[in-house]
Amino acid sequence: MYKYLMFDLDGTLIKSGEGITGSARYTIAAMGKAELGEEELLKFIGPPLYESFVGLCKMTEEEAKRAVAIYREHYEREGYALAPLYEGITEVLEALKAMGKTLMIVTSKPYEVAEKIVEQHGLYKYFVNLTGPTHEEITVHKDEMIRRAFEKTGITNAEEAVMIGDRKFDIEAANRNGVDSIAVLYGYGNREEFEREGATFIVETCEEIVKLISK
Repeated sequence: MYKYLMFDLDGTLIKSGEGITGSARYTIAAMGKAELGEEELLKFIGPPLYESFVGLCKMTEEEAKRAVAIYREHYEREGYALAPLYEGITEVLEALKAMGKTLMIVTSKPYEVAEKIVEQHGLYKYFVNLTGPTHEEITVHKDEMIRRAFEKTGITNAEEAVMIGDRKFDIEAANRNGVDSIAVLYGYGNREEFEREGATFIVETCEEIVKLISK
């Protein structure tokens, strides 16, 4: 069905909500901004941090840049460790690898941080590469990450690839690159946003990814 499988990291491979919301809460307090509720904090999962601080916290450009630096320092110190693998995901990766699929991680999380998480969980044996923005890139979107993954892996036919993710940003990015998408409901997104963005497939469990790919 597909040869190249691009996996989002947060909310797709790892349950990263606690670390992300904790670092966001810490940063907002450090910046002297009004607290956000848990539902609003969860919106930090997916989009670039800079845009979240501007949109959710009404920060100025300079404030948002400073907030990103504070967030990253806190997250890289302790937040990244609060991100266990989803139950069953290792078995899913094993099965897909055994099927001869080429697996990649495509994330909006800074490469250096994502690399620490991937190494922490011993995931490199499943993936041929990891694509994420550098620390210096503040507002790089997922569609650009997909393009970079294509270049890195030598993908020339978008129909051979699929993006697997848990938020609307993954679906939007896939659509912009002419790539099919698999939206997962076990992460931090919901069926309504997936249907609105036109996800190619929607699955409830990670095990369903294997069933879908094997058809």
